[in-house]
Amino acid sequence: MTSGVYRTVTDSLPAFIAGIFPVFAVVAPKSIVSVLVLTGVAGLYLAVRRGAWRELFPPVLALLIALTLIWMLFKSLTVFDGSLTIALWFRLTGLMLCGFGALWLFRNLPDGNKRRVHNALIAGIVISLAILLLAVVALHFDLPGLPNPDHPDPLVHFSSGQMIVSMLSALALSVLLARRRPVGAIALISVTLVIFLPMSSIIAIVALLLAAIGLVFGGILPRPALNAIAAILAIIVLITPIGVVSVPNNFAESKVLKESLKPFGFAKGLDRSVQHRLQIWKFVADRAYEKKYTGWGLDASRRLPGGNALTSLGVSRLPLHPHNGILQVWLELGMPGLILLSLLIGYVALVRAKERSVSYAAAVRMGTILPAITVGCLAFGVWQNWWVASLWLTAALASSFTAAEDDEPGGYGETGIA
Repeated sequence: MTSGVYRTVTDSLPAFIAGIFPVFAVVAPKSIVSVLVLTGVAGLYLAVRRGAWRELFPPVLALLIALTLIWMLFKSLTVFDGSLTIALWFRLTGLMLCGFGALWLFRNLPDGNKRRVHNALIAGIVISLAILLLAVVALHFDLPGLPNPDHPDPLVHFSSGQMIVSMLSALALSVLLARRRPVGAIALISVTLVIFLPMSSIIAIVALLLAAIGLVFGGILPRPALNAIAAILAIIVLITPIGVVSVPNNFAESKVLKESLKPFGFAKGLDRSVQHRLQIWKFVADRAYEKKYTGWGLDASRRLPGGNALTSLGVSRLPLHPHNGILQVWLELGMPGLILLSLLIGYVALVRAKERSVSYAAAVRMGTILPAITVGCLAFGVWQNWWVASLWLTAALASSFTAAEDDEPGGYGETGIA
């Protein structure tokens, strides 16, 4: 029985997870938490069984996560209004542990299993795109079956899944390119873009384009240039709050902004969405500046004084979270949290020396980190369980990319994307 469990964990489960992840992201994003827990527990089990539990935690990444969790624990006990958020801290700590297990599991799969994982991922993305296409067709022909049909924009239900598919696209494209199937790669990204265009999420389209851009530059630029980009990303984290604080109070209602958004008139409601985002960010940045060194406390965004007040658009100044991971970390965890986030993003984006021997690995890294940062800074609350789980699963799948099969027909080649 034990050997059967072992074979399931190593042979079947990773491919199953890779296939259902993008599908679940489209139809039921909150279920991704269960997917991560299943994957993480399997990885922890397998690592302990192999006696490799020390390899579960890459030293630098583990140190940054540990320091972050320690500071978050302190800030969960020192929230501005005395409402402890220790329960959230325990949930996030559990997800982090499962994340390390998932990362180890996919990183250490045999090459044959990695190929099955990549096949399943591409199949899952194709199924996800088919579901999105059916949703577009159903809305166009006024067919029944859409979730929330009475919503002003029923397709908004699928926006989260679109963003996750965008984050996974660099890995799928790299697999196809490494297998010398450029036509398949071009077809995949073209179909994805065509399906995304009539849907609700401009963020997903931007993320998809950045995935492609990151993939190309990750494949052609030398390692020093890519690591310079990683450093720039880390610096952007630190200077973003300064930039938002410096924005004039009335910029969201300014004529300059309205004129700049006119070319995007084809995107219904984009102008109002951008205005509201800017109003949220300005309010959050100004309040964060009041406690810029220590922060207001973990998950304070949900109860921040003045957050329920209405803007000129008649909507809340802070609806649940800032829709910007950088500003939320600064608001709740202060400068220490912001510095740790900067170091974490810089480290994750850093290209290791051995990865440049096969440029696809660096391409996957850059093509994944750019859309993930974009989505994290425009869409979701940084502590949402399903979003944290999505980041870990995306990282785990990206870490599975290998170039070990370069001698096999249709395998992974050692040449760059260019």
